[in-house]
Amino acid sequence: MTYGWGCIGTGKIAEAMSAQLLHAGARRVAIASSTGRVVDDWLGFSANLTVEQLVARPDVDVVYVASGNVDHARHIELALEAGKHVLGEKPLTMSQETAEPLYALASHKNRILMEGTFTAYLPGLEVLRMFRTHKASPTRVALHKQIGSHVTNHSTIGWNRAVGGGVYEPSRI
Repeated sequence: MTYGWGCIGTGKIAEAMSAQLLHAGARRVAIASSTGRVVDDWLGFSANLTVEQLVARPDVDVVYVASGNVDHARHIELALEAGKHVLGEKPLTMSQETAEPLYALASHKNRILMEGTFTAYLPGLEVLRMFRTHKASPTRVALHKQIGSHVTNHSTIGWNRAVGGGVYEPSRI
């Protein structure tokens, strides 16, 4: 069975996920902008809808939530209430207290709710793959890698706590 995917959010991360879905052979059914942004080619999805229309479609089995961080909980709840499985971009919600009722709802609806962290591409695993490829057998490997990027535009989400940013402020590391 090939699952039909819907995507809430039209930013860079949604674009990257759309490419991964294409690579995996998934059906990209519908996309919805949470901000009203118009996407010319709909990132490869066959329909450009509102959030409410997307979660109501019977041919959408899984919803990928890639909207603004502070909107994740609301969009996840809409999808779960509509009987969809949900893959939520990180952070899944802004707090544990917000996440717990969503997991309870997913359990009640017998649906999957998971956060989209793809560990296969984390830098540490790339180093381990290198050892495996070269047939090296280190007895102990210590890995240190800063994950992220240097943010110079302070107006981006990376610095705006109101929309979920500020997690990696240099002054707090």
